[in-house]
Amino acid sequence: MESYIQQADVEREQTKVEVNKFDNKREKVLRTAHADAKLIVSKARATADRLTRQARTNGTNLVFQLTQISTQEHKSSMNYLFTLREHPNITMIVSHLPSNSMTWTQPVEGS
Repeated sequence: MESYIQQADVEREQTKVEVNKFDNKREKVLRTAHADAKLIVSKARATADRLTRQARTNGTNLVFQLTQISTQEHKSSMNYLFTLREHPNITMIVSHLPSNSMTWTQPVEGS
């Protein structure tokens, strides 16, 4: 009878060890999966940022080419306008007026 009790204790301990091994493997797999997912997202964001910057550069160069802007001063002015356009608190309105027209400005409502 005593040997059966000891055998049961040994089997319970072995079962605990096996469960612990399984839990450790599961935890390792979960941590690895989370780390891999973070790496994938990080790489995707970096790629998206790089492509966005490249597209912005290509687009700006195309604008310069099509508008025949060639001086550094004019290019800097355009880049400044592009930067202002992206500001969340600034609304830009562009109109094309004849050179003899007067331009009036007014504040944008809600500013």
